Amino acid sequence: MKNKLEIKHIASYLPYGLRVQTEDGIYRVCGWSDEIGIMLDTIDYGFNAVPHYKLVLRPINDLGIEFMHNGKRKVIADYRDKKLSVAVYVNYMNTLFEHHFDVFGLIEKGLAVDIKQTYYEKNF
Repeated sequence: MKNKLEIKHIASYLPYGLRVQTEDGIYRVCGWSDEIGIMLDTIDYGFNAVPHYKLVLRPINDLGIEFMHNGKRKVIADYRDKKLSVAVYVNYMNTLFEHHFDVFGLIEKGLAVDIKQTYYEKNF
């Protein structure tokens, strides 16, 4: 079975300005429809199906490495192997989604691109 993006892969990223890379550039995702898939915030695609796209995410292995986010230097600690309370775990996962870390292994599956491989990282 071929890997395919589903709403479960993108829903947690949507409140944080999820971007996709298409053949034409990088665009913000503004929604999802089961009929057509992602909906982009652009006049080029509007609410039409986008034929070829990949999410723009940070590799999970970049946890603990400094990066720029909205003009500020950030480092997100790697707590994946730590025992956390439910409240701390939920907050941690939301932080990973906010900073677009690939928690589902989508880069390895070919469904996302490493943000460092795009020009977008410099403006993010």
